[in-house]
Amino acid sequence: MKRLSKSQIEAIRFMRNGYELGRISSFCTSVWLQKGGCGCGGDTAKIKENTFHSLLTRGLITSTSYKYPTTTFCLTELGETIELI
Repeated sequence: MKRLSKSQIEAIRFMRNGYELGRISSFCTSVWLQKGGCGCGGDTAKIKENTFHSLLTRGLITSTSYKYPTTTFCLTELGETIELI
């Protein structure tokens, strides 16, 4: 597998530390990480759309919930275990 970028590693580290990834896909697309789960009021961090897409296409995240317009994602087994260099 191709080496992970710094932003991909950062997003995975956030998710391993209790952040959930959310994506709103309506008029303006937005992707973010939120401590304790999306909509739970915890600290947030933004990630870029291309970082999200690369995590998804590499099989490192998968969708867990879809409630229009928000989809939430968690790490796959590969995302949980891949070595972060």
